[in-house]
Amino acid sequence: MKARTAALVSLVVAVALIAPPPAVADHDFPKDCGSQNRPGGGWYDLEGYNIACSVARTFAREYTYHGMHEGPWDCHSNPAGFEQTYFSCKRSKPGVGHQHVIFFIGS
Repeated sequence: MKARTAALVSLVVAVALIAPPPAVADHDFPKDCGSQNRPGGGWYDLEGYNIACSVARTFAREYTYHGMHEGPWDCHSNPAGFEQTYFSCKRSKPGVGHQHVIFFIGS
């Protein structure tokens, strides 16, 4: 019985060491780029990865008020509450690599 338990524990430990880690985000968002300056509905809680905050803010402003046009950004949205939507936009820029911004639009 002890041998069987020891073998089972060894198997569980081996699987835990070999198995891939649980799904996590591609990366952290080291830059908190803030929210729009004007009151009312718009974009807020902007965070960026591998992108200057000034560029991320310009993108969020353009996206919010002019919509998405053809371009390198791949955006997805999810409802985030009453009159709120969560956006996640990624692109790969030559010489820079992966860039990613996340933000909310709503009131």
